[in-house]
Amino acid sequence: MESTTRDGRFVGLNDLAEELGVQPATIRRWFKEAGVPSYRLGGLIRFRRDDVDRFIEQSQEIDHVERDDLDEEDEDEEDEEDLDDEDEEADDEDEDDYAL
Repeated sequence: MESTTRDGRFVGLNDLAEELGVQPATIRRWFKEAGVPSYRLGGLIRFRRDDVDRFIEQSQEIDHVERDDLDEEDEDEEDEEDLDDEDEEADDEDEDDYAL
């Protein structure tokens, strides 16, 4: 696997895709959207290892924040459902009062 140059500062597109378990096109799209610079060395697309590591770290932070947001949304939905249930119970009790 030829993933880095001799000094270890660059990683190739295909090797990086294999390392991350995605297609090379996915790497290109992610990095283009995130503004991660690429370099053409010896006719091959390469990325600086530091840039790749930074991108992965930031992606994990974003994923963590998004998961926290989703957890909060789930809690809010549960709270709303509980309030709806309480409202329905109160309505049922009001109806019982009128039935007398």
